[in-house]
Amino acid sequence: PPPNDNFAAAEVINSESQQAYSVYGTTHGATKETGEPAHYNGWEVGKSIWFKWAQQEDALIHINLESDSYQPYQPYVVVYRAKNGVPTAADFDDLEVVFRGYNYYPPKFSAIAGITYYVAVDGDDYYYYPPTGPVQLHFAQYPITINDNFSDAAVITGNSVELTATNLYADKESSEPDHAGNRGGKSRWWKWMPDSNCTVRIDTQGSTFDTLLGVYT
Repeated sequence: PPPNDNFAAAEVINSESQQAYSVYGTTHGATKETGEPAHYNGWEVGKSIWFKWAQQEDALIHINLESDSYQPYQPYVVVYRAKNGVPTAADFDDLEVVFRGYNYYPPKFSAIAGITYYVAVDGDDYYYYPPTGPVQLHFAQYPITINDNFSDAAVITGNSVELTATNLYADKESSEPDHAGNRGGKSRWWKWMPDSNCTVRIDTQGSTFDTLLGVYT
């Protein structure tokens, strides 16, 4: 089996001071341990390998699964961390899911400094795909910025306001609506309460790209 076949032997990813990095491996010969969780709700084949890293600073993590060449193998990639904010997990019972992803839905999540993250890679239990194959994980780290999420919407005050902002490194939340009927994918949120009843005009003139704008109550 691969050297990182077991959770306890997870390959350590050296992500310190790197914005982008890649790891490689294979699930050929991999097995499923006793007590190992069903990584993708039973759709996986049970031939997994493990990676882990200790997050150095708060950041947005994107994991791209695209291969350098076409591969029929379609792995599931599941990111875990220890429950209850504990820095590391001792065994499977300590794990909680952070993100479940695959080629067409790659993992994207916020990572917290001081926490160790674990990545399990397993095959898709579907007859069309081979059960094992080569693995490539391409990581990118981005700074966490304010008002990326609806719950962190920045407050606007006043009745005549001009703002300058960027959606660089922004993301789309899992249940976020399609703004202006377009799925977009890199949104920022603001919120505003008027002082009185009024007619409001909002525009994004001067932006350097074709923006989407949604207003909700």
